[in-house]
Amino acid sequence: MSEYGAGLWDGLAGRVYVETIFHLETGDFVEAEACMETLISMARFVSTDMCSQDTYHDGRAGFLFALTDLLFRTTHRKEENTSKQLQSCTKGLGVPPTSSESSKHRSRDVEMLESAIEKVARKILDRGKEFVWDYSIELTPLIWPANKDMHMFLGLERGTMGCLHALLHVPPSILDRADPEWRHDINQTLQFVLMHQVYTDPAYTNATAYPEAAKPGIEQPLPAIKFHDATSSILKDGGGIGEIYRAGEEEEMPPQFHRFGFEADELPPEQTVNRTYQNLGEGSGGAVFLFLQARRVLGDPGDTFLNAARKAGDAVWERGLIRQGMGIIKGVSGNAYAFLALARAEEDEDKSNLWIQRARLFGAFMVNWETELPKPMRKLSLEFSRTAWYETSVPGCLMEGYGSGVLLLVDLEDPKNARAPLVEPTLWPHVFPRSTAPRLAQMEPRLVPPRASRRN
Repeated sequence: MSEYGAGLWDGLAGRVYVETIFHLETGDFVEAEACMETLISMARFVSTDMCSQDTYHDGRAGFLFALTDLLFRTTHRKEENTSKQLQSCTKGLGVPPTSSESSKHRSRDVEMLESAIEKVARKILDRGKEFVWDYSIELTPLIWPANKDMHMFLGLERGTMGCLHALLHVPPSILDRADPEWRHDINQTLQFVLMHQVYTDPAYTNATAYPEAAKPGIEQPLPAIKFHDATSSILKDGGGIGEIYRAGEEEEMPPQFHRFGFEADELPPEQTVNRTYQNLGEGSGGAVFLFLQARRVLGDPGDTFLNAARKAGDAVWERGLIRQGMGIIKGVSGNAYAFLALARAEEDEDKSNLWIQRARLFGAFMVNWETELPKPMRKLSLEFSRTAWYETSVPGCLMEGYGSGVLLLVDLEDPKNARAPLVEPTLWPHVFPRSTAPRLAQMEPRLVPPRASRRN
């Protein structure tokens, strides 16, 4: 099979994964098992060097997420069926069978999934260490280039964030078998990612974005710089959405908001690292999901990860109405799902409702729902809703087209239970309660030894 078949968002693996979920939900377990076996057989290819991509979009990381989500679903369904059998027994409806063909099949599926997950996770971790070794990078134990040119992307779609996001969804017991030092290595890599925070405005330090590419030689956080967004945010010439709200309900828009889109000046080569994006695939939107998952798995005694997610969410709020359509990867709906993820993470109800309100505003802007929009945004919303259908080469697809917009509007009816498709597993919170997460305060920081010392 081609290496592109491993892609979750644009490959064969994504299609088979969705088919498996469909059959599980409709009760067709024979077809579900057949699809699952297809994915497990693909793992033999993905866990070898024949597959050259590690990214979430079209490589091992996305494939690992699919396997992990299916493991959660299979385990959850097995526990659910056992509970129903016990309830039937207590009601005098019969004795639950101690073993059956179906339970044997489910046990076999779980074992095969766990084995495949372990192999793929081990390969991803090994590859991250290999690139650190090959390029003598000392500030992080793991990093994953996105392409054959060794471009060190950071984002969820094609960079280090995506690999970390997938690994953090793997059950800790499986990661312990794949690499006993995974907690330390992933934590140190997360700290490396945090060093790349860029303030969207030197005077407004509550919002931080992330550059397009990692800077392996970085020794301190990047300084506050004048905001630059290469993806043409709609509301960007001198301000963002927050400034519209701070200005109040004015009949006329401020002059800086009249233009649709923004033709950004190209940065000189030495400043390319400062190019930032405000979407799920390449920038702040994806950082929200990564840091919230890190908080659940690794613990967050000082709220470091939660605050990083909040700052990334604020950057999305300020600059996240992107001209590139409705899609989840690079469009408005993906940013709205980031708000909904933050709403679930907030323990304070008022803060949670604020993130939900922001998600609703993005949804209203997407379809030009005028009664839900402040007056300065209505004209831009109308123009966006007319052109968003043509901002992608595949307007009907889920991840990049209007399919994600439709799904977002449905999820906004029940925002507390909304999950970003192919980014957040629905059943994950039921498997690993946060109370079992270790405390990072007990971990000592450690830099990766230089290449010369390793050879010795």
